[in-house]
Amino acid sequence: MHALFLITFPGYFVYHYLVSMAGMPQVLAGYSTPICLVSLPLLIALHLRRRAGGPTTVQPVELLLWVFLFYYAAVTAWAWSTRNLLSSAEAHPTVIAQFVALYLLGHHAPAEPRQRPWLIGALLVMTLMVLHNSLSGGLIAAALDSAGLGIGLINYQGYAFAYFVTLTWAVALLRDRTGLRLAVYAMAFVALFLNGARSEFAAALVALLALEFLLAGSKVAVLAGVVVVVLLLVAGYFAFEEDLQDYRVITLFTDYSEDLSVLDRQKMYADGLATILANPLGGRMGSYVGGEYIHSYLSAWVDLGAAGFALFAALSIAPAVYLWTQRARMASDRGLQLLFMLTTSTLLLSLAAKPFTQYLLPLTLGVCVGHARGLGAWRMAAPAATVAVRP
Repeated sequence: MHALFLITFPGYFVYHYLVSMAGMPQVLAGYSTPICLVSLPLLIALHLRRRAGGPTTVQPVELLLWVFLFYYAAVTAWAWSTRNLLSSAEAHPTVIAQFVALYLLGHHAPAEPRQRPWLIGALLVMTLMVLHNSLSGGLIAAALDSAGLGIGLINYQGYAFAYFVTLTWAVALLRDRTGLRLAVYAMAFVALFLNGARSEFAAALVALLALEFLLAGSKVAVLAGVVVVVLLLVAGYFAFEEDLQDYRVITLFTDYSEDLSVLDRQKMYADGLATILANPLGGRMGSYVGGEYIHSYLSAWVDLGAAGFALFAALSIAPAVYLWTQRARMASDRGLQLLFMLTTSTLLLSLAAKPFTQYLLPLTLGVCVGHARGLGAWRMAAPAATVAVRP
């Protein structure tokens, strides 16, 4: 299972890098879909095998996910069969399949110490590739894509997603290695800064700072360290202000409101909100061109209606509720620390940057259910936190 994790995330990054550099032929199209189609039957078989034998307990979060995916699939099938759809609807069947695959992968691939050298090695390789692309004048795949030549190649956001997921798994294994952890932070923020994906950079910044503050013995020391780093970064910015203007991430801290991408997203938000107001109950899947979606949790309302939005919101909040019930274990449990980083990032991105189809959510849910099941139950205040299903 850990090999499949490396194939899915670092492998995704390396494959697209090599294709964009003409280091190998484009034999797997977009990579993620073929990997999903190959891995999904294996993941389902593994899941069923591990759940076989005796009564099966269904965690509430898992049950909620299956209800959401069934509803999502039903809305997609209905929309495809009843009207002409714009290009935004084409990806939904693949999204549903990848949701299932990533949920099962997160469920069965917890962060374990034997992964540590592989994950750190993968981060180092990916960082070197980002540095090479930066020295070559930018991410080549993104340049090809903007020129209309990058069919099947990911852009900087795809690179950043694969990097970020690998980073969270690695950090969860470094709580007892302070020096190495800080070195990984430095390497990761350089890579994400040069990559240019502002959402993933912000998610990593918030999630890692929150984790350090949450688990620190001295909160004052963490705050003092953050202040020192901020002052150094501000001094560096003013020293190299002109040279830094070409990097997208720098606009998070300067003139973000005037950024063209932000202005485009504001228009998409207005268009999406108009669709919601015109179709408040059922939404209207396929009512917009691919890529022109609301960059927040409200995108679920546009495509899936009020019920789909409510299910998505409940799914997004559920891992945070579970973390609260297990807060006493946080300092010593790497699984909870991984879940904390993923949950913080998922909530931030769903609120301000990504549509409901973002792939971080199913991974987060998988880690949540896997951890709860490993403890034997979700220890909620209610006397019955799981549903017993007998064969």
